[in-house]
Amino acid sequence: MNKINLNPFADRIIAREIKESTTTPGGIIIPSSVQQKKLKKVEIVAVGPGKLLPSGEHKKMDVGVGDVVAISSHSGYPIKVEGEDYLLVEEDAVLGIVE
Repeated sequence: MNKINLNPFADRIIAREIKESTTTPGGIIIPSSVQQKKLKKVEIVAVGPGKLLPSGEHKKMDVGVGDVVAISSHSGYPIKVEGEDYLLVEEDAVLGIVE
């Protein structure tokens, strides 16, 4: 995993989408109408310092660089950095950590 030249603010996350296989182990192609579209798996490559609280402190992020997380398929803003595609996601959009 390469370090990217982008540091997100507040509770924002920069993530790289993990593409799911479109074929079965036996080589059968899964039609797009059957593929799961509700969740995306992404690998976190950068995190911000956390949400700014009224006290002026930052709430610690619950996820970190290297975590693989699930987000809804409509979450995130696509961005391109140094020719690579990433998603800019708010921490609230993270549904869970994939283990």
